[in-house]
Amino acid sequence: MEVRSLYDILVHLPPELRRELLMILPYHEVRKLCQHFPNYRPICNEKSFWISKAQRDIGVTEEEFFEPPLDGQGLYPPPERYLELISKHPDFPCAKGSERYVSAEECFRRVIKTHDFDLIRYFYDLAQPLNDDEREKAFSLAIKYNEPRVISLLLTEEEEEEEEGTHYSYFILGREAARFGNVDILKQILPKLKTDVLAIILEEGVSSNSLDVVKLILPLLVCDIDKLDPDEVYSLARTAAYINDVSLLKLLMNLYWDLDLSDSIFYGAMIGCHRKLAEKALSLGATNISSTLQDVAGNGNLEMLLWYFQQYGVFLDSEAYGNIIKSALANRHLDIVRMMFDMANFSKVPLNAKDILQSTDKFPDDFDFVVNLFRLYPNVLKVKEKDWETTLRIAVAQALANRTYFDLATVQRHLPRDDKLYHIPVDVLTNLLSRAIHSDSRSVALYLNTLIKRYHVSS
Repeated sequence: MEVRSLYDILVHLPPELRRELLMILPYHEVRKLCQHFPNYRPICNEKSFWISKAQRDIGVTEEEFFEPPLDGQGLYPPPERYLELISKHPDFPCAKGSERYVSAEECFRRVIKTHDFDLIRYFYDLAQPLNDDEREKAFSLAIKYNEPRVISLLLTEEEEEEEEGTHYSYFILGREAARFGNVDILKQILPKLKTDVLAIILEEGVSSNSLDVVKLILPLLVCDIDKLDPDEVYSLARTAAYINDVSLLKLLMNLYWDLDLSDSIFYGAMIGCHRKLAEKALSLGATNISSTLQDVAGNGNLEMLLWYFQQYGVFLDSEAYGNIIKSALANRHLDIVRMMFDMANFSKVPLNAKDILQSTDKFPDDFDFVVNLFRLYPNVLKVKEKDWETTLRIAVAQALANRTYFDLATVQRHLPRDDKLYHIPVDVLTNLLSRAIHSDSRSVALYLNTLIKRYHVSS
């Protein structure tokens, strides 16, 4: 059987398959093929190819593709316009040249998941020096997408210094590894982790419901159980409750009789799904209920939430409801979100629509889901029956103005041209218009300008 090289395969593909291949490849791969293979270049020179690719990848219309920039500059060539559009879309990895449209730091984060180390190194060098916040985000993404080369880059970025405590980079790496339950990384850096950070890393393992992390770190703290500071005691109590280790809890309560461990026990028991222990913690006087329920929701533990509400009732204020909903949204536990809306509606507790809608920025597709829940349960908007639609639209406009990315279809869907829009204050619409201009979203800006002229002529 003849074995053909990749070069032969690419060169001899029929024209229609060449075009289809370029259509599904990311921008930087398309540019590579067009540079190295002459029979691909005519496709890259076609306007229609880049329009079709933009429509396929990010859903822009041909009209939007050819919108001139709001800064008055001329039209970009089609390949550059496509690069601009994907660079400004947070769900797409950057390509070389994206730094003209978004920061190098953002591009470095976005290319980690591509595993293209040339591209990663390109934006890493451009983004130097990274601040602590950017380094934390990069560590987290490197662990999430299993990219050890990024971890090596970040660990060698600073000079190795002998310190009394744990080097900051190793602390962040250990904490993020615990958050993702990556025991392999923790084992590799364990010699670098000193006692000053073990309790924090252990806490992260409990919060993320990672039993393997807990089993690895817990013995290191237990060996000095009589020499712990209060924060370490609370962390150890949460961990003991998480693994339902009643003997260790009794020992802690005897050694540190002057500390109230009830909230720590309640938290660990709820995350670990130990109902009897959670009941015991409540009988001991646990009061930090709402923040614990928030983390339970973040872990997607619908069963424990239902158990608590059925046993002890729902006595939460508006802020607590909102925090639980946002925690569930941040991790896409939509069944919990739906349940909390239903309960808020039944309990007649108002919800902050703007605040909750803004929290969907991590998963933009959930924006419509939340808007529809407010439409399903309009009573949680806490306004007169005839005003709820206007109230919701104001919240939608305010939330969109604070999102990282929004498109014309989303704006038109939730702020349509009808008489209801008349009741939205002009400053709310102009704030959204300002956001569209800042984002260079010409089609959104033109649509909003039309609405303002139509419904607020005097302004």
